[in-house]
Amino acid sequence: VLAVRELWDLIPCTQKELHLVAASTVCQLGNEQTILFREDNWLQGGTIRAIAPSIYDHVSTRIRKRRMVAEALSNRRWIKDISGALGTQAILEYLKLWSLIQSVDCSSAEPDSLSWKWESSSKYTSKSTYRALFLGRIAFESTPI
Repeated sequence: VLAVRELWDLIPCTQKELHLVAASTVCQLGNEQTILFREDNWLQGGTIRAIAPSIYDHVSTRIRKRRMVAEALSNRRWIKDISGALGTQAILEYLKLWSLIQSVDCSSAEPDSLSWKWESSSKYTSKSTYRALFLGRIAFESTPI
């Protein structure tokens, strides 16, 4: 799985494209072997980065991009990944994160899965991606010149 993720990281894309993918996908925990703890939308439909940005900033990039949910939850490894002195905001975020993580059910033998928000089937389609890219646009009637 890690090798596949590393290959995926080699595909050139913009921050806008990365944000679109992050906003368009939701991870459902199964055996927690393929979902990144801090980068993927798995904790109540959000990322650790969105829920606790100060805590996210206290973890090295290398760990953020490699630590899977199963590994992070094992022996509370996610706590040991946090480095540096925490300010008041980070401590508040830590307590919130602790509470959210305590409610995670870690007992499934099924593999993790990924859902695409823009399709009722939850399956990715390029058509739904284009529709999502143009949500909120204003269409103008064209008139021949």
